Amino acid sequence: MHGKGRMTWADGTYYNGGFVNGKTEGHGTRTYPNGDKITGQFKNDKKHGPAMLYKASEEREMQVEYKNDVLVKT
Repeated sequence: MHGKGRMTWADGTYYNGGFVNGKTEGHGTRTYPNGDKITGQFKNDKKHGPAMLYKASEEREMQVEYKNDVLVKT
């Protein structure tokens, strides 16, 4: 897949946003089965850069930053 689209994984997680060569890339939103959402930048299938994280269990949203799929700033 290349461009914009949606991908769903077997566990129910889904992603809407950009793709390059079948990998999540650019701006998008990943939604998890528990209701958590991450909207921000993705690079090579990993969360990378500034993002908004919505924690469904806490009903709150926070600005965060990821580097190579690791949360580095809350």
